[in-house]
Amino acid sequence: MLDVSIAHRTEEISLANIIVSLDLQNAVGEKYRFENRIIVLENTVNELTVALSDKHISCIDELRKMMPAKKKINIQIIDVDGIQSLFVKLYDLFGAYRYRL
Repeated sequence: MLDVSIAHRTEEISLANIIVSLDLQNAVGEKYRFENRIIVLENTVNELTVALSDKHISCIDELRKMMPAKKKINIQIIDVDGIQSLFVKLYDLFGAYRYRL
């Protein structure tokens, strides 16, 4: 397994700084994105920036294999509750999640 801190740029960020877009999410397959709780923050020709929790950091090796060889992957670490909050913000358009709690 790769040492993520060496192979990719990683940093921990606050939720207050994150703006998410549904349009960007297609850069990573939907099923894989949901299973590993990945949020795509930016996708350019040369770079992919994703947010995920340290619980799912091991998926980066697989993500690297899905991307073109020269594409750089930047990782933003967010706590598990923060990722859940972003998923609700992105995908729970009608507020159904709060009624399941």
